[in-house]
Amino acid sequence: MQDGTHMGRRMRTGGALLLLAAAPTLLAGQVRSSGGYVVRQGDREIARERYEFDGSILTSTLAVPAQSLVIGGRTVYDGNLSPTEYVATATLGADTVPFQTLSVAFADFARWEVTGGGDQSGSTPLARPYSVLRNLSFAHLAVLLLRYDRRAGGRQEFHLWIPRGAVVVPLGVQLSGNAGTLDLRGTPINVQLAESGWATRFDIPAQGVVAEWAGEVDIETVAVAEPERVPPAGVGEETFTFASGDLQIEGTLAVPLAARAPVRLGIIVAGSGATDRDGNSGGALRSDMYLQLAWRLAERGIATLRYDKRGLGSTAGAFDPATVTLGDFAGDLRAAAEAAQADGRFSDVVILGHSEGASLASIAANGGAPVRAIALLAGMGRPFLDVLRGQLAEQLDEETMAAFDAAMPRYLAGEDPGEVPSELQVFFAPVNQRFMQSAVAFDPAAELARVSVPVLIVQGETDFQIGVEDAELLHTAKPDAELVIIPAANHVFKHAPSRDRAAQAAQYSDPSLPIVAQLVDAIVEWVEALP
Repeated sequence: MQDGTHMGRRMRTGGALLLLAAAPTLLAGQVRSSGGYVVRQGDREIARERYEFDGSILTSTLAVPAQSLVIGGRTVYDGNLSPTEYVATATLGADTVPFQTLSVAFADFARWEVTGGGDQSGSTPLARPYSVLRNLSFAHLAVLLLRYDRRAGGRQEFHLWIPRGAVVVPLGVQLSGNAGTLDLRGTPINVQLAESGWATRFDIPAQGVVAEWAGEVDIETVAVAEPERVPPAGVGEETFTFASGDLQIEGTLAVPLAARAPVRLGIIVAGSGATDRDGNSGGALRSDMYLQLAWRLAERGIATLRYDKRGLGSTAGAFDPATVTLGDFAGDLRAAAEAAQADGRFSDVVILGHSEGASLASIAANGGAPVRAIALLAGMGRPFLDVLRGQLAEQLDEETMAAFDAAMPRYLAGEDPGEVPSELQVFFAPVNQRFMQSAVAFDPAAELARVSVPVLIVQGETDFQIGVEDAELLHTAKPDAELVIIPAANHVFKHAPSRDRAAQAAQYSDPSLPIVAQLVDAIVEWVEALP
């Protein structure tokens, strides 16, 4: 269940699609319920849900404090408790205006539309029996369990449409009396039921998550966390704007207030997608990695500049997204370095590139950016297409990957990629074609081999997006670089003992979780050792 809450659209297909021969024992209208669920992970409360189900309509409000997220939902069911429509709104913190709305109509396809945070739409094929499952919304699961055919018994298969990625996943259900077990993509969920058949407790041992039913659940008093935005003592922040061509790009300087002489400045460069200066991307990615890194470095005497990518935040000036390349983003980085170097408060500049930002660091350094050194944090060591395909292959079935392999060469050649499965459509958007061509043509190891300034390579050991093998390939290309592998650290450098995607969901979406201290230590020691 804990696999994120955003309304993005990466998908996974899988599992045999089976139909139940007999009708459900409990039909719509036979069970009505109201109340809520309190969700805990260990000793920590991570969510609350309040719901009302009248036999055909489920309304719910879900609060996830660590993600500053409140989701309101309304699901309409037919006489067999199959959903016919679902509408959800997402708000952040104390906001009353939703930042995103999801609307879904169900039949043979789940046809969905997202407005806000980057409008999207698509469709996902369905097989019966199907239902909908909002992450951490246990009321959805409770309604689904009413459909279990107790006369047939045994393991029964359902298909869940999940908003995170618009993905359909199999769910195996086996009930006996007032207890049973669910199998969600290999993750067992133990369930207890009331005499009415309504679920009163869900237990997910692999994630340490327990959801318990309560007759009254107060959503209004849940302390929805707002990420801390006040710098710690000794750290000052100010807006810093620089020009890159016709664009005015805005960033934030974090400086050590006790500094008495020019200090070194680290430019923090964001990873791929719509990632902002703090390391966040809407409701999907809320790690605050870059903000935390900036403050921790300033506390240790190193100033930083973190900035929004072109098109995000307060960027001023027009550009055509369809023509943007990897080189354009590297040009923005070079412009940032030039502006910082011209500021008399800073002795020299180092680049701290994260993920895609690591590639930009190498390109900018080789392109003449005035930098003293570069650090590659969770940077690719393999070509982009190898990394992308590897990530997708872990989530998609062989048939879907075959469609990807057939369509990508046509797309990169500037041709129509043809019909592609809905879960792949985001990778073949016409507006991204030029950028994809530039990314695929880029060789990170070869580019790093040409860099003449000192290099630091830092990699988290449990990162499931970029692996230790990437760091080792970069180190092979640049043997005089310093290599640091941090145990139990993921892609956003939060503590993560396991590489399991679902287990890492909280680290990606909880801004209160700190970055690992070893990352800060590695950067500080490397910067202080620079001549």
